[in-house]
Amino acid sequence: MKSFLESLVSEQTRRSYKRGKKEGTSKFKVEKKAFWGSILAVCLLTLVFSSAYWTSAAREITTEENSLLLTDGSNPMDSNLDINGDAVHNSSLLNSTDLKVTGDLWSGSNNRTDVLEYPIEPYDYLFWKDEINYFAKNGTTGEIEFSGSDITQLVENIVSLSTDGLFLCFKKGVYTLSSTISITEKNDIRIMGAGKELTKFAVSADITAFNITGNSESHNSRFEISDCLIDAGDVSSTKYGVYIKHMDSIQLHDMAVTSFDTHVYVEDCQKPSVYNFVVWSDTSFSYGFYFKGFNIDIKMHEVSILHSDPNADGIRFENYDSIELSKVYVNPTLTEQGTGYGFVFVDCNWVHLIGCIADGNGNAGYYISSGYGFFFVNSWAGSNLKGLLSVDADQIQINSSQFYSNVETGVTITSANETYPSASITGSHFLHNGIYGLEIENTNHTIVVGNHFRNNTIYGIYYNTGNDYAIIKDNDATDNIHENYDIYINTPRSGGNVHIDQNFGRIYHAP
Repeated sequence: MKSFLESLVSEQTRRSYKRGKKEGTSKFKVEKKAFWGSILAVCLLTLVFSSAYWTSAAREITTEENSLLLTDGSNPMDSNLDINGDAVHNSSLLNSTDLKVTGDLWSGSNNRTDVLEYPIEPYDYLFWKDEINYFAKNGTTGEIEFSGSDITQLVENIVSLSTDGLFLCFKKGVYTLSSTISITEKNDIRIMGAGKELTKFAVSADITAFNITGNSESHNSRFEISDCLIDAGDVSSTKYGVYIKHMDSIQLHDMAVTSFDTHVYVEDCQKPSVYNFVVWSDTSFSYGFYFKGFNIDIKMHEVSILHSDPNADGIRFENYDSIELSKVYVNPTLTEQGTGYGFVFVDCNWVHLIGCIADGNGNAGYYISSGYGFFFVNSWAGSNLKGLLSVDADQIQINSSQFYSNVETGVTITSANETYPSASITGSHFLHNGIYGLEIENTNHTIVVGNHFRNNTIYGIYYNTGNDYAIIKDNDATDNIHENYDIYINTPRSGGNVHIDQNFGRIYHAP
């Protein structure tokens, strides 16, 4: 059977033959039609072959791209898949109380690849490893400039030879650290992995993993590390996961640090920022985060400290001004009494806590020692020995927060200074605490308005001695367990300037 193009050409030829027998004028017309028919046939043939060519070329390009993805890494759109192809939520570590269950995410992740798992801005050096060695490729030249079996040596060689300003990227895989990666007096250093479930720095000895130290006089600026896991689970290090000193404008984010004695230590640094960060440990340790030394402007957002040591402090701040914490959680997985606090503030000023949680800590969920200007909003403390304990601090404001099921007292404020108000507590809930819902002692100028105190073992509100100039109003303190009183005011009526108005519950006020 003839094709469409063959039939078209044959028909045109046949018609030309018949009409060629006619008169000269007719012959001219026939030849003209035959000419245009041939042109049409050629055009159609050209169109068909061109279409076939471009279809083949497109198929070859697609095959080449798929080959690159298959041999050099996963699809960039699959950054939320683990190595088995299963969906992995970006906050899966945050939602787990045991990082050991995610260990399979790193098994088999040492396969060599030539591209990162997702598109990013240009890097200065790209690191990966095969079964034996590590490699570092220059992002500008595309050449592999360094290789060897010691990743610490590779990184430090590159840093020492470079001027300020390095962006170091690490593909997915396990990078074993037998010695500390130290970066000294450098500006604008950025370290980035492929994801906290994909790029792992594992210490193989009792060492600090990263030591970043600036100039003690002038300070260096802008250090950033992200998208990786720093793990000491095999050795239970007595050192630091990340140690940073004399650096300004630092960022630590989208990462996890596990099983160090002090997971992150920051000293004498301005404007540190920590977000989307997990600390985890199933052994004894000292601190999740330790911030120390006349620092200002710290921000932490969506940070979790998960552990099983009732004697450990989740986050400790010393001599810090201007602290902003939002959605920061300190949650031991094993609730026992001990000496550890969830949040510790020593000589700190202007601290904002929004949506923070301290749950199950060995001692107090929040501990404040001196300082002023502490603002709690939509925060809570539950199942600690004490919910919040403040000693010698001033201007404590608690709003829309909850303190429940603490072994002793929900909130204790003692020995505040004379600034007005020393403490202002409004719109909060104090429920099921083992002794008091709220205890105030030796603190003048307090405001307690519009709160709920229910099912506390002794009193809902307990004002001990030395509390003048207080306003206690519109509180619901019914159904506390003491047989006689829900609100107990030990400051005498005469001379104490304590105003009690429109509260619900059984009230005792000393004469």
